[in-house]
Amino acid sequence: MKLFVTGGYFDGVGEGFVDQIDLAHGRRERVISFVPPEPHRVPTKGLTGADWHPDGSLLVCGFDSVWRFDIATGHHDGQLHQPDFNDLHDVCVADGHIYVCNTGLDSVEVFDLAGSFVGRIGLTPAWFEAARQRGAAVAREELRRVFAAGWEPTPTPPLTDAAGHYYTAGAPFHRSRVRDYAHPNHIALVEGRLAVTLLAGREVRCARSLRTLARLPGHPHDGVWVDGRLWLTTTDGRVWRLSLDGHPAVPELVADTAATGHFGWCRGLAVGPDWIAVGLTEIRSAPRFAWRDTDYARTETSVLWLDRRSGSLRGRIDLTESRHAKVFALLPPPSPCS
Repeated sequence: MKLFVTGGYFDGVGEGFVDQIDLAHGRRERVISFVPPEPHRVPTKGLTGADWHPDGSLLVCGFDSVWRFDIATGHHDGQLHQPDFNDLHDVCVADGHIYVCNTGLDSVEVFDLAGSFVGRIGLTPAWFEAARQRGAAVAREELRRVFAAGWEPTPTPPLTDAAGHYYTAGAPFHRSRVRDYAHPNHIALVEGRLAVTLLAGREVRCARSLRTLARLPGHPHDGVWVDGRLWLTTTDGRVWRLSLDGHPAVPELVADTAATGHFGWCRGLAVGPDWIAVGLTEIRSAPRFAWRDTDYARTETSVLWLDRRSGSLRGRIDLTESRHAKVFALLPPPSPCS
C-alpha cells in the first residue's frame, strides 16, 4: 500500500516536502521538495494538510497559502492566498468546494473549485474576536474579566507571547505568529456535516451548525471517514473511531501507538480495509498542548503501519533525520497505485 506523506522541518527556512511511501515494502521516495517563494516563506513551517483536486492536482497547505502541485513532475503551478491566511493546517475538497482550516484566524475558509472566495465560517466566541482586534493589553483584561465572571471558556495559553505581543512584532499578518483560541486543524465532509477538529477544546464540531459532534480524551488532529464512522488521531498517539448517530458521539479507542513501543506527536491518519497508518513526529521541546508522560528522547519521526483489528505493528517507515523533520498528513493516492 502506498501513501503520500506531507511534512517539513522545524529547523529550516520553511521548506516542506511530500514523500511517497510503500508500507508493505518499507520504501520511501521524495516526490516534492519545496521552499515557498518570498514573501510567503516562514521559518520552521513546512507543508501541512493536503487533498486531491478533481483535476488530478495535489493541493497542499503551507503557512499562508494553499499550493497546487503536479504530482508527476513535483512542480507547483498554482497558489491560493489571502492576506489573512495564517498557519493553514488542512484543506478538504468536497461537495464542489475547497475548505481550508485557517488556524491562526480560527476559521474555515470556503472557495469554489476555481479558487474564488465563497465565505468564511468563524469558530471563536465574539468576546475573543473583539479582544483580538483591540490589541494585547485589552485582550489580557478581557480574558481576566471573563474568568472572574465565572464562565470558563476552552482552556488556552495566554493570548500574548512573553513580550506581550499579540502578533509577531513588525511582521505582516500572513507571516505573524498569532494566538488562536480554538485551533481548528482538520476538516472533512461527513454525511453532509462539515466536521472540524478543534485541538484546544478536544472536540469535533460541525462547522456549519457549530454543534459539538464529539469530545475526545486527547487533543484531536487528523481524521478520515471510513465504513460509516469517523476515525481520528489524538496527538498522544491514540486512534479513535466515532459513530456520529449520538450527540455527542462516544469515542471508541481503536489503537494506541504506545503499545508498539514507538512514540511521537501523532497527526496523520489513513485507514484501509485491514490496516491503519499513523504519523509520528519527534519531540525535542515541550509542545504547547499536553502530550503524554514519556521521555522526549524516545520519540521519533515515522509512519506506523498497524493491524486494524489488533492494533499490532505490521511495518514502519522511519523518517527521522539529523534535522528535526515533522510528519503532518497521510494521503492515499487519487487512484490505486501499483
